[in-house]
Amino acid sequence: KRVVDRHRFGIGLSYDRVRFGSAIEVLRNPEQDPDYGFRWLTSYRFDDYWHASAEFFYNADDLPIKGRVVGLRGSYLSFNLGIRTSDLDSYRLSLTHYYFNDGNRKWSLGLNWDHQLYIDHRFWLSNRISLYASTSNRRERYYFNPKSDMSAENRVDLRHTIHRRYDFKFIQRFVLTTGFYKQAFFKSRFFYIFRYEHHWDLDDRKAFLYGISYSNRIYDGRREHGLVYYLTLNWRF
Repeated sequence: KRVVDRHRFGIGLSYDRVRFGSAIEVLRNPEQDPDYGFRWLTSYRFDDYWHASAEFFYNADDLPIKGRVVGLRGSYLSFNLGIRTSDLDSYRLSLTHYYFNDGNRKWSLGLNWDHQLYIDHRFWLSNRISLYASTSNRRERYYFNPKSDMSAENRVDLRHTIHRRYDFKFIQRFVLTTGFYKQAFFKSRFFYIFRYEHHWDLDDRKAFLYGISYSNRIYDGRREHGLVYYLTLNWRF
């Protein structure tokens, strides 16, 4: 039984103006040569209501881990269109095209509705309802690759500001996602994901966060559990 252990390091730059923003990132796995990735993201705000963005990720990280055993690599191109109808409600439509080095092509479509439930100087509570569907042109892959699937989920996001002084902030975050997943040839089943994080904003330029995520998902009709630890550092120049 082969175990996949993959590490990646990256460096990036971002540029933001009132209406336009863009970012690039270069990643590399130091244990394989070559294993470079490139990510480019750009966004534009048309007015106070409408905004759009596009993202291209070459040799992306968002791939089935099991496929790494057989040398799977892939990239994706994503387009997003969003509208904010009020200070409390916003909607986003996303279309993504994945292409893998084994000839597999995948399309996905997503729709999100975000609603702010409660906001004050210490607490921020929001809810997101999401619909998702995808289709693939290949079957019988070594990795998880349904011919088609769809999901409906609800995410509750609570952020609590424990301490704040000028630009310094310490925030804890709880996120609970629940929903139903339907895969072709399998019945619909319930799933959930829980995430807990600490956010440290040291000043207006430097910040980091760390957290833990536990998931209970469905793959090919079987329930699988996942536990992830992560750390993110941000430094704006």
